Amino acid sequence: MSQEPRVPGEAVDDPVIAPLQAWLRSRLTGEQARAEWRSTLEAAWNHLLTARVDALVSEPQVLALAESYLDPSRIRVLITPVVRELLPTFVHCMRTDDDPVARWVPSEAQEAVKRMATAPGLIQDEWIRTFFRQEAVEALMADALYRGLRDFSTILPRVILALLPTSRLPGFGGAGAMGKRMLEEFEKRLEPEIKSFLAGGTQRALARAAEFAIQHKDDPRGIKARTDIVDALLAHSPSFHLKHLTDERIAEVEPIAEAIAQRIASREQSRRLLREAVAEVWGRHGSRKVADVFEALGLRATPDFDAWADATWPAMCTVFQAPEMVRWIDGLVVELIEQREGLIAQRS
Repeated sequence: MSQEPRVPGEAVDDPVIAPLQAWLRSRLTGEQARAEWRSTLEAAWNHLLTARVDALVSEPQVLALAESYLDPSRIRVLITPVVRELLPTFVHCMRTDDDPVARWVPSEAQEAVKRMATAPGLIQDEWIRTFFRQEAVEALMADALYRGLRDFSTILPRVILALLPTSRLPGFGGAGAMGKRMLEEFEKRLEPEIKSFLAGGTQRALARAAEFAIQHKDDPRGIKARTDIVDALLAHSPSFHLKHLTDERIAEVEPIAEAIAQRIASREQSRRLLREAVAEVWGRHGSRKVADVFEALGLRATPDFDAWADATWPAMCTVFQAPEMVRWIDGLVVELIEQREGLIAQRS
């Protein structure tokens, strides 16, 4: 005698359902599943490599996901964890590192960095001009010029004074005494003349200095200056470079980063640039296999599946034990039984 098929969703009065549900929950989180998780990850990864990108996700879906974070409230999710937790932790670790940065950079990499730093055209002319326009540089130049002019302007009178005879001259009295008085008068009048000259001369000197620096920025001395900076950065330790980056200054980064993120998220131009970027990337890689995309990006190493399995299994168990997932798993058991009984009814 055949049974009537069940109405989908109708409560199933079957004494085996509860044990089956308990078994499935245990099966998904038990030791056997844990042992299978590693091989499952590797098999899934290898299968993923053979799939085309556009078979996994569409361009509109990628764009919609990216645009979902161009929201003033949601973009904080991307910014806050980095500046609140990761940045302070990184800086704290570096503050205790007193060994040179160079130990992390092999010699061939150091030479490559220096080649980049000394490449012609690296420094734009406007950067140099902007530097020499700064008030602080002007003050520095004015002080240097003042001291140089004053020192130089007093050399000649002192040389003349030293050459004057120390004996009295007929009709003139002591030549040395007269020369000394002349020197004192000269120095008194010299200072306002120097200051008057510097009032307009400093900026002219800075402009000439900027043009000189631009013309000679790729000369041997200019190149050596850049390599010296690289050497100094590598020679000092992380603690040296970060010693003035206090906790208070780090705390100031968060509101700055959030303000910038909020501005980026609120501008329509950001969405336009995002759409253009997604379209360009999709045009290059959308129809390719995942493995080919990874190869093009230089991602050739195989993941450490043991490490990934160890790291992700606890999270998987937690997900399967969530109340919503338990209800979903239990519902699958009920649906499976309903489907089985429906198929039996159709055949009888």
